[in-house]
Amino acid sequence: MLSVLGSLKHERKGPSGGLAAFHPHVANRNTDRQSERPTPPLPGRRITNAERFAQGLPPLPPRRLYKPAPSRQQPHRARASNVALGEFRIHVYDSKGLFGTSQGYVGSNVDSSGHYPLVGDAASGVVAIYDNSGAITNTAVTGDHPYLGFVNPAGNTNDNSKEGGWLSATRYAPPGSGPVQSTDGTTLPGGSKDTYETAVWTIGSGNELIASWYDTTGGVHSMVLLLVLGNFLLVDQVANPAPNTVRFFAEAV
Repeated sequence: MLSVLGSLKHERKGPSGGLAAFHPHVANRNTDRQSERPTPPLPGRRITNAERFAQGLPPLPPRRLYKPAPSRQQPHRARASNVALGEFRIHVYDSKGLFGTSQGYVGSNVDSSGHYPLVGDAASGVVAIYDNSGAITNTAVTGDHPYLGFVNPAGNTNDNSKEGGWLSATRYAPPGSGPVQSTDGTTLPGGSKDTYETAVWTIGSGNELIASWYDTTGGVHSMVLLLVLGNFLLVDQVANPAPNTVRFFAEAV
C-alpha cells in the first residue's frame, strides 16, 4: 500500500484535480501550433506580400508612387486674362463672379431704347476698348454715341444723386463730372430729360469691370449691376441688394 501511495504522489494532476495522463498526440498538436505562428520579420526588413500571404496575413497597402503637382492640390482661383487696353468682350457672370455661373455677354447692338442687352453667345457680344479716363468704347460704332455709359431717364441732377441708370449708348462725359444733361438725345432714341455718365469704369481683380456713379459734387458712389428684363441697371450697392446682381469681366477677343 505504501508503494502505491508513494507512486501517486509523483503523478501529475490535471486542472480538475484528476490525474493527467501523458498523451503524445496532444504534445504534437502543441508543437504544430507553435510552428504555425507568423515568423516576425528581421529588424529593418520589410516583409513582402508573398510572405504575408503564406502566413495568412492581408497584403500591404499600396504605395502611392505618383505625387501630384502642387498646383493641382490648390483650389481654383480666378486669374486675370491680361486684357490691358486691348480689345475685349464683356462676359457677364452672376454675383459670384468668375467662381459663379456665366449669364452671357453684353450685346454688340443696342435695343430700341438705346440700351445694351444680354446675349447668349460671345460672337454676338460687343467688342470694346478701355481708355485711361475710365470710358469703354464700342468699336463697332462710328457715330455720336460709341460709349457704354449709363443713362438715367429721370434726368436727376441733384447734388447727392446716386440713382445710376441703364447701360446704354452715350456720348462722352469726363470722369467725375456727375450726371450730364442730354440736350440732343443721348440715347438712341433718347430724350432731352435724360442724364448720363460715361467715364465711370475701373478694372479690378481678374479684369472685372466695375462701374461707379458720381454726384455733382464729385462724390463717388459704389454701385452694383442688376439684370432686369434682359438689360443692365446700375443701382446703389447698399440700398438695393438683389439676387439678380451680375458682374462684368473683360475677356480678350
